[in-house]
Order: sequence, then structure tokens, then C-alpha cells
Amino acid sequence: MIFAIHGRNIFGLHLGLAVKQSGHKVVTGMDATVPCDIALLGSIREPELIEAYKAAGVPVFIYEQGYVKRTNGPSEHQIGHWQLSKDWLNGLPDFECKADRFDSLDTPIGQKGGDAKGYVLVLGQKPGDSALNGTDHVQWLRDRFDEYDNVVYRPHPKRGYEFDASEVTQQEGTLQEAFAGAKLVVCYNSTAGFAALLAGVPVVCDPCAPYAELSGTRLPAMKKRRAFFNRVAYGQWRVDQTKAAVEFLTKEWLPRC
Repeated sequence: MIFAIHGRNIFGLHLGLAVKQSGHKVVTGMDATVPCDIALLGSIREPELIEAYKAAGVPVFIYEQGYVKRTNGPSEHQIGHWQLSKDWLNGLPDFECKADRFDSLDTPIGQKGGDAKGYVLVLGQKPGDSALNGTDHVQWLRDRFDEYDNVVYRPHPKRGYEFDASEVTQQEGTLQEAFAGAKLVVCYNSTAGFAALLAGVPVVCDPCAPYAELSGTRLPAMKKRRAFFNRVAYGQWRVDQTKAAVEFLTKEWLPRC
């Protein structure tokens, strides 16, 4: 099997090594398609390239920052998780996965969190976040402020959008403190949505979010959330797990594509 790898961050480099160790061939892709059986792209910033591969019938997987215990910066590149997602960002495995990888994260799923009589917590995202898909995020936030009563807004901790206090109450504490007082979390496509569901707080999000299947004002049952997070865990890998990632990709995921 021939793998084309476009972009070479640290995870892409380890993926290439793992592909070779697994007995497959690696070719380096640039800004155009190359003959291959599967394409691995380090970002979604070249949608034309993604569409060209898909039009040619070549499965495309994106490798980017992960979901739970993710890599958030250079200091975490070796220890944090990177996602492998089908077709676009956040394309989780769409089939049932075992519980072992999520169990190894040692991340509990809360039965019921937040405050049933609390506020609606609206989460902002970082300007330029590729998950926003070129939307007008400021307008999207303002629409949410108007849609719900008793709104508290929490900007992204890294250079978030700010609003005047006369427009919305802003939360200044930690994310977990914000969840503790919330009856509902509303976000577009934020990684914090995963954290809210783990904390036992219901989430309403845009359909493009990876957890959109759990979106709603009522918290999904534990069984449903657990099955979802089992799939999440098989959609993210550390650099020291790339050989296992390639094995899962070739033996479990690709045959279902």
C-alpha cells in the first residue's frame, strides 16, 4: 500500500516511519496529488487537494491536534494526542470501538454535572481557528447571546473575542468552574465541548462539531456518551502510538471506507 504524506509536523514524521515499519511505501506529497492508495494531510488549509484526492477515489485522512489530553503546543507534541480523521477535521471512526484506549486515558465521565438552575455558558473560539470554517464567529456568538436567557460568555483563553459587559456577562475563571455553574454549554465547534460532555453538562453545537450526534439540551445517557468516547479514543494517537495507529487505520478503518 502506498501512503502519500502532505505536511511534516512531528506527528507526520512519526506516521511516515510507522508506515514504513509496517511494510508500506511512503511518498512525499506537496501541493498536488501524487499516485497513492491513501493520503495523509497535516491540515485542511488546502481543501482543493482534499477534494482532488476524494474525486480520484483515494481515502483522505487529516492529522491535527487531538480531542482529549490533546497536544496544545510544542511542549506537548510528544505526550499529547493527535487526531487522525477521515475526510476533514474531526472525522471520528463511524463504527463501534473497543473501550481499552479510552480506559487508558484515565478520564472519568461524569454522571451529571453543572447546575440545573444555572446559566447558559456560551464558549468562544480562537480567531483564525480552522474549525470555524470561515464563518463570522462574532455574529454567531451574538446570535447565541440573543437566543438564550441568562447567558454567561467565556472567551477562548488564547486571544479570544471580547464583548462589552453591557452586552453579555463574561466568565473569568477556569473552564471547570464555568461548567460547575452551567445548565447548558453552547459552542460552535470547540474542543471544550468534549470537556463539557465529560463533565456531565449537555452541549448544543453546530452540526459540524465532532460531538454533534450528542448535541441537545438534555444530557445523553451514560451508555451513549461512553460509546462515543470509545470512538474518540480511537481517533487520536500519541507519537509513540503511530505504529498502532497505522495498524488500526489499515486493518479496521480503511476496510469500512
